[in-house]
Amino acid sequence: MRVLIFFLMAACSQVIASEDEYTNPVDGKTYVADWKTYQPKEGVKPLDGRVINSGVRLLSTQADFERNTTAEDLAKLIGFIQDSLEKQTEGYENGGEILLQIELRKENNPEFKMSYRGEISEKYLQGFYNSLESIEFRTQQSTVTLQVHFVVKNA
Repeated sequence: MRVLIFFLMAACSQVIASEDEYTNPVDGKTYVADWKTYQPKEGVKPLDGRVINSGVRLLSTQADFERNTTAEDLAKLIGFIQDSLEKQTEGYENGGEILLQIELRKENNPEFKMSYRGEISEKYLQGFYNSLESIEFRTQQSTVTLQVHFVVKNA
């Protein structure tokens, strides 16, 4: 499980670390951590498709994630969410960015919060949010939180 980000972001050859502040646009909180950025060995590959996963940020510690879930389960969850977002874009012309915050809990299904920018309508966002209500995912011990940054290309 030590390679949690490995499965989420691709094989990594380089780690860049710094003690930085991150002001979260979703919940308004400021997080200070030794953030690590993982980069693919082969560089960034062009991504096909209308919806692109532009990055995952763990807001809980990696150790907390290791105690509560697996990299494989997180990858499946994020893939399912991306597929749901892709389905919502069918027939929709405009694009933008969505920052989806996911709180994974032991006792209940996930809680989702999001912020966005671009030309994405509230009707479209509500449809995407409603599609997330069917997700059943529980942690093993405690709550952990992450964010996924999605880019929706113009049609």
